[in-house]
Amino acid sequence: MEYKQFTVQAFEREPSKWRASVQRADGKLLWKGRAKIRKFVTAIDATTPERAMQMAVAAIEEEPGRCSTAKLPAMRQDCREHRQAAEAGGSKIP
Repeated sequence: MEYKQFTVQAFEREPSKWRASVQRADGKLLWKGRAKIRKFVTAIDATTPERAMQMAVAAIEEEPGRCSTAKLPAMRQDCREHRQAAEAGGSKIP
């Protein structure tokens, strides 16, 4: 399925354990840096392919400024600022 500029695809990891992968539709990297990330896979098993796809879309739509394992490149700077603020004793997240 195409969603925004991403391709989301569900797959069955084991019987009744579904996950989804996300990559850019144009084939470019999701994240450039020390680790070059071409795609990510949802970390939690779903019972249906539809639910796995919903989790992947939720990761794409995640509110900027929140740090998680499924970050997209546009959120990288927000995560860095959040970590720096947390280390300084403050937090940018309400």
